[in-house]
Amino acid sequence: MAAPGGRHTLAALEVCGVLLCLAATLLFKFDEKQPIPYMDEQFHIGQVIKYCEGNFYEWDPKITTFPGLYLISLGVLKPVGWLMGWDEDTTCSVLNLRAINIMFSIGNFYLFLALIRKIHGKDKNYQDTVAVVTAVVLSLFPVMYFFTFLYYTDPGSTFFTLLMYLLSLHDNHKVAAMMGLVAILFRQTNVIWVAFVAGVKFGDLVVRYVGPEKRDIPKEAIGSMDFLIYSVYLLFVGLKDRTKEFQQLLSSFLSSTWSYILLFVGFAAFIVFNGGIVVGDRSAHVAVLNFPQLFYFSCVTFIFAFPHMLTLFKAFHFVDFLFRRPVLFFMCYLISCVLAMYFTYEHPYLLADNRHYTFYIWRRIYLLHPYMRYILIPAYIYCYWAIHENLQNRHVWWKLTYAVALFLSTVPQQLMEFRYFIIPYLLFRLHSPLSNLSKLMMELVIAIAVNAVTIHLFLNRPFTWPNSNDVQRFMW
Repeated sequence: MAAPGGRHTLAALEVCGVLLCLAATLLFKFDEKQPIPYMDEQFHIGQVIKYCEGNFYEWDPKITTFPGLYLISLGVLKPVGWLMGWDEDTTCSVLNLRAINIMFSIGNFYLFLALIRKIHGKDKNYQDTVAVVTAVVLSLFPVMYFFTFLYYTDPGSTFFTLLMYLLSLHDNHKVAAMMGLVAILFRQTNVIWVAFVAGVKFGDLVVRYVGPEKRDIPKEAIGSMDFLIYSVYLLFVGLKDRTKEFQQLLSSFLSSTWSYILLFVGFAAFIVFNGGIVVGDRSAHVAVLNFPQLFYFSCVTFIFAFPHMLTLFKAFHFVDFLFRRPVLFFMCYLISCVLAMYFTYEHPYLLADNRHYTFYIWRRIYLLHPYMRYILIPAYIYCYWAIHENLQNRHVWWKLTYAVALFLSTVPQQLMEFRYFIIPYLLFRLHSPLSNLSKLMMELVIAIAVNAVTIHLFLNRPFTWPNSNDVQRFMW
């Protein structure tokens, strides 16, 4: 699982150094402007300080996630504090706690690099330089990068989820499941990505079971719906006839995924015991069928992956698709209209908190006109068509598993929250074809510009509410 070798290893280390210096500089700037806990940090830091004091029995009911971040923080800061001779207040200071996410941020860069090498290393057009630049771009993904400088769960949750995926791709499933457990301790919904990893393994085994090369099936055909239907047919035949090949498939799947299955059983037991997936206050986390979350995800993907989502070739190809499949487009539009009409949710927090960008997006775009939710649907359709085009080299079982995981991780959420899109977006970009440097530079400029604006607004454009003197700041 090493990163590319030779001079490119040195280049990767140099990039790590630059990213570390940039992150450290911004961390100190955040500490200067906002030295006290802000928003959700008030709950997270308040809880971890209790842990620092040795109080593991008192829990803030407003916290809805497991204590993974707090336990990792203690595991890092307590030994460092002992070596440095820090007192308890210094060891668990706001600055040091926020610095934990710098560690995860640099770790994520390495994971991006290792995943790109594993996924695309055998591609004919693979270049280490492109891999390093792609890893940098993904490390700066604005929705994730901003929370590097606050004590939030996102960088750590992403790190352990990606580490689990990388280990699974190297068939180290037992350790991958252990990392999946840690990811769940950061955020319960990461159990969906544990299921994704198990599903990807199943899909790979099914493709091997079908054996396209033995049946004269073209390589590009394994991404089609026809291949999915044919695979399901062969699976039913194997199940019915109890063929030796099917028994080997089942044995291989169970031997590879028993550790994930054990994790699912344990998590299911927790849900039964706890009475739900959320710990603490559940009032703001009621599961719904918010299908438009998929629309919002497509917009976020289009904006941040713009150079890969909209090209002249793709535009002409999409127009050709409209002429060839007008009925399909019309059906997609009608179904999307129904979903937007009956399944759009406006969370109470959405228009009650003007510190988040979603407040302004909802107010100035979605509430601009009663029909705006329908006017935007053709754009959503294009976005998903472009997403499909970028993933056309993945086999159909991978795409199906990804689609199910995307659905489960977004649709049940009532609140429009961009952080729900971090892992699905990163997996999309990791599995998109490697691009040329010019497109990557354009993508990098977009990421840097958005990061610069969001960080500038947070640090330098504070404001107050009419009924409070507390300083408020803009953020994702």
